[in-house]
Parts: sequence; structure tokens; C-alpha cells
Amino acid sequence: MTIAELEDIAPVPTSAPPDAAAAARGQWLSPPVAWYAVVMISLVTLCGQLDYGLISLLVQPIKHSTHMSDGQIGLLMGAAYSLPYLCCGFPLGRLSDRARRTYVLSGALTTWSIGNSLCGLATTFWPFAACRGLMGAAVSVKGPTTVSLIPDLVPREKLGRAFGIYNICLTGGQYLSSIVGGLLLGWLLYRMPIQLFGFKIGQAWQMVFILMGIPGLLLAPIVARTVREPARHGARKEHPRIGEVLHFMFRGPAARVYLPTMIGTALSGILLAGYGGWRAAFFARTYHMGAHIYGPLSGMLGLIGAPIGVLLGAWVGERMHKRWIDSNLRLAAFTHALIMPIYIFTPLLPNPVLALGLQFLMGILMLAAAPAQLAAMQIITPNQMRAQVNAIYMITISVIGNGLGPSVVALMTEHLFHADSQLGLSMMTLAAITTPISLVCLILTVKPYGRLYQQIRDTEAVQAE
Repeated sequence: MTIAELEDIAPVPTSAPPDAAAAARGQWLSPPVAWYAVVMISLVTLCGQLDYGLISLLVQPIKHSTHMSDGQIGLLMGAAYSLPYLCCGFPLGRLSDRARRTYVLSGALTTWSIGNSLCGLATTFWPFAACRGLMGAAVSVKGPTTVSLIPDLVPREKLGRAFGIYNICLTGGQYLSSIVGGLLLGWLLYRMPIQLFGFKIGQAWQMVFILMGIPGLLLAPIVARTVREPARHGARKEHPRIGEVLHFMFRGPAARVYLPTMIGTALSGILLAGYGGWRAAFFARTYHMGAHIYGPLSGMLGLIGAPIGVLLGAWVGERMHKRWIDSNLRLAAFTHALIMPIYIFTPLLPNPVLALGLQFLMGILMLAAAPAQLAAMQIITPNQMRAQVNAIYMITISVIGNGLGPSVVALMTEHLFHADSQLGLSMMTLAAITTPISLVCLILTVKPYGRLYQQIRDTEAVQAE
């Protein structure tokens, strides 16, 4: 994305109502209004991602003050969050396919932010788990609603750029949580306890949770009042039944894309959640680098690498598209092959500088592929099914990936390697098992996706005549 393109993104008046007439006619919103909406809903994603980096950053302080085991910490990062996601994700995805999505998104962000701040008042496992559950329920609708909105805001040829902004915020939220969370932790370490509205906050990590929920509470009403609801473009029928959605994904022509994608996504989700969730603890246990040092360093490297990865992916993807119609998933498979050895060998490196360097490279490659893969899923999915399909896709990531990943690493550390200091071996083992299988699954989707995309283009050409 060029500087000139970014300058086209302009805000709309704070009291602007939805463009009902344009929506009724199926027209596109004007470019400034549409790109403003893309940026704002991407910022919602950024706020929603703050927790992913935050709780993993604070593993060691939480464990030290609450005396929880690695297994309990793994459950807080995983099952306590993902099971409510499972229960709420699909019903709320159907709500997004029927209701005004900007309001749904704003409500989800408000609920998530309240849950995040309440984590700071928890000092034992079960209250902490309840707060994490509230957050999981809210986040279950945020992702599907966002990726349903973006294809209705910009034309198909600009989807890669729009999802590039989305993915910068998706990853940027995690990096910002590491930077801000680490700095806050270091600043608060010698200023505790604090009295807050009658509650005694005894630990610095608790105050970090409370403060990090505030940005979402401020952003949510702005989104509700200023982001216009776009027309649903390319809608094929109103409110498809659940059975139709499942048939589309697992029995129809798209099944050859979605079935391998779901398997590969589940395995990648386990790796991402397990690897990412314990990364700060790995640096603390292996290199004796505290969270207040690792967080800002890791976050800054990530923020530098994020635009590099998105721009690299867009540049390579546009050139591949001139040659291959299946270029979106072809690019995703290629970058996944490059990432695989980095995941496996990073935990074995002898010093933190090399480990941080490979972590930086890994982030660039992941962001180069992610927009293309997201765009591919939206292209082959009918509009009125999009939020529900994305809900199922993200439930796979959250329930299987986030639910199992942190706990799998914790269980291997406690019961296979029998020492906290061997956390790196657990991470390496998980990567060696999951990355080859997920790569094969991704390769299997490339040709079926190309054929399906060509059929969609041929159908649209006939309809346009």
C-alpha cells in the first residue's frame, strides 16, 4: 500500500447516519467513507487483540503471585476462553448476517473490554476463568463480523489491500500489548499496591489488565456512531439455513477447499496459540529476560515487521495473480513452507538475539500470507453466508487452536520433559508435529480453489452480458 492510497482514508462526520438509500440500491460507499470504515473496524480488531499478547506476556508474574501451575495457566489462555467462543460463535455469526453489523461489532468490543479489565480484579483461578470466558464469548462475533464487512466496503480487486490493513491491526494489537503491557508492568512494579474504587490492587499485572481494557471502551461508541453499514454485495439469498451453510462448506464444490483448510487451520491454530502463548515465558526461563524487557523489544520488532510483511505479500501476490488464478492460496502455501523450519529451530537457539531475529522474520512471512488466504475465503463464499462461514472458520481456530495449544505445551513441559526450563523443547516438539501436516493441507486447497474461483468469474461474466 502506497502513501497516496493511505491519504485517501478520511473520516466521516461523527453524526453520519447509515446510507440507507445506497444500501438499498446495492451501491458501494464512497471511497473516503469506505476506507474510513475499513480503518475503524480494523482498530476494533486491534483492541480485541490486545489480550492475546497481554496474557502470554504476564504468564510469569501471574504464576508467581497466584501460584497457579502451568496447566492452569494453559487453561486460562485456552479452554476458559475458547469454550464460550464455541457456544456463542455460530449463533452470533447468524446475528451478524441479519442485523446491522457495525452495532454488533461495537457491542462485542464493549463486552470484551469490560471482561479484560475485570481480569485485573481476579486473584484465583475460577474468577479469572469467568472473566476470560466473557471475553471469549464477545470475541466470537468480532472476527466473523469484521471479515464479513470488509468485502462489502471495497471492490474485490482491492480486497488484498483492505485485508492488509486488517491484518496489520490484527497482529499490531498483539505487538502493542507487548510494548504497552511491558512498559506498564515495569513502571508499576514499584508503585503497588494501588487503591482503585475501593479495591486494593496488589500486583502490577492486575493493574495492567485494568488499564488495557480502557481503549476498547472509548472506541466502541465511536464505531457505533460514525461507521456506516454498507450494502451486502453479491447476496444470493436471504438468511440461509444452518444446513445450507454446512452443505456449502463440507458437501458442495467448496468442500475441497474448506475441508483441508479446516484441518490445516486447526493444526496451525494449535501451534500459534501454544507457541505464542508461552513465548514470553520461554524467554524468561531460557534467557532470563523479564516480561518488562521482552515485551517492548518483541513488540517493536513486530510493529516494524508488520507493514513489511503486508507490503511484501501484496507485491508478490499481485504479480502472482497475473500468472495464476489460484495465486492467493499458492502464496499462502509458499510462505508456510518458508516458516516451517523457523518454527522448529527457534527454541533451540543459544541466545535471545538470534531468537528475536527469527521471530521477526517469522512475523514478516506470516503477514505476507495472511491477507491472501483471508481474501481467498471471502471470494468463494456467498455474501449472506459469509459471517456464518467465517464464524465456523474462526471457531476452528479458537476452540481447537486456542483451546488446545497452550495446554498441550503446558502438559508436555510438566509431564514429558518434567521441568519448567525445558519449555523450549515442548514448543519445538509441537512445531515439528503440526507444521508439516498443515502445509500438506494448504497445498491440497490450491487447485480446487483455482477451479472454483474460475467458475465464479465465468458465472459473473455471463450475468453481466
